[in-house]
Amino acid sequence: MRKIIGIVFGCVLVLLGVYFAYEIWPVKTAITQDEIKELNAPYYLVKKEFSSAAQWIVIGDQNGEYPEPRYADLRGKFPSVDYVLQIMDNVYVCYGEYVGQRDNPAVTEPFYVFDVSGWDILYPVKRDSVFQLWPKGYLCRIDVDGRN
Repeated sequence: MRKIIGIVFGCVLVLLGVYFAYEIWPVKTAITQDEIKELNAPYYLVKKEFSSAAQWIVIGDQNGEYPEPRYADLRGKFPSVDYVLQIMDNVYVCYGEYVGQRDNPAVTEPFYVFDVSGWDILYPVKRDSVFQLWPKGYLCRIDVDGRN
């Protein structure tokens, strides 16, 4: 009986190890400031906004950081990450085109509309205190939950 319990316990540990390795497997590498400077395509630096007015704010583009953040409406393949990453101060690099502005009755400032064709996350990846020891150079499966 002890032998069977030991085998079952060992199998459970192996399965948990395999599952953990699967969840922390890299799916998207973080981009560095130097790599951003080498891009020859339009990009926008965005952060998650937690207000009733907007979901995103744009803080800069290929020409540098803006003096004041702008409310943004991202359309297309915008960053889709786990809530743990959303609540941290991560900066995302969105590739695409500026479409124009639209009014929002909730705020006096206009929304800047972008068609996003792809995105990256800026290094280092910041996570909640529980996950601080996880890799800072890439997003794991658990970070994007299959939504990238």
